[in-house]
Amino acid sequence: AAVFAREARVPEALAGLGDEVPIAAVNGPENDVLSGARPAVEHLLTRFHGEGVKVRTLRSSRACHSRHMGPILGDVERLASQMTFRAPEITLVSTVTGGVAPLEQLSNLSHWSSHIRGPVRFQAAVDTLVASGHRIFVEIGPGSTAIGMARRSVNVSDAVWLPSLAAGHETATVLNTLGALYTHGVNVDWTAFDRPFQRSKVVLPTYPFERRRFWVETETRPAGSPAQATASQPVQAAYEIVWEPASNAPAGTQSTEPSGAWMIVAD
Repeated sequence: AAVFAREARVPEALAGLGDEVPIAAVNGPENDVLSGARPAVEHLLTRFHGEGVKVRTLRSSRACHSRHMGPILGDVERLASQMTFRAPEITLVSTVTGGVAPLEQLSNLSHWSSHIRGPVRFQAAVDTLVASGHRIFVEIGPGSTAIGMARRSVNVSDAVWLPSLAAGHETATVLNTLGALYTHGVNVDWTAFDRPFQRSKVVLPTYPFERRRFWVETETRPAGSPAQATASQPVQAAYEIVWEPASNAPAGTQSTEPSGAWMIVAD
């Protein structure tokens, strides 16, 4: 369960419980996760709720990062011993320690069992990245939970937080994130990006433009002449209002001069 309390409030509440309900993750200054036996966790949640602290139960099939993971730690280390470890090609910050993980730490079998048994030091890992000058963060996963927690855990205004996927908008999210990375100076391999698609290059004018005008010009006509569209002189508008002579006399009668009062509206 997640508890959104001030930093020291959760450890104070857990004092005296031993390892019955440990802090499973420290995700931010006011975001801790508790893990343990259901009755003990629910008792703590009731206590926090009564004190006005916001809490939220989390969907999980196991009480990870608690003593309940003890029975599988030996199997985890046995599987890890079958792997070949190499120095990472990029800097790797571990959430076990919250700091940069060198090869000797990564090749230590207890490091991987600690990932399951010990707390996740997420906030410390993000602080390490920020202190190292990193400002572009991409969450590799099907949501934006991690970057949401990271954004709230640090006080930096120039950081960029980008998701990889969003339910129902997978393609758009990937493309928007890729575009944002490119505009922030990340070197994108566009050839690899376009490889699955059939593309063809088109030649666009280079700057400065030649500034040649291609507007459709309208022929100037004297008042009263009807609009005549020709291939060489097309009419710009879809229609044009013109004056044409007309008789006000009924059909079959002689035209007479109009009588009465008339108002002419013109420019």
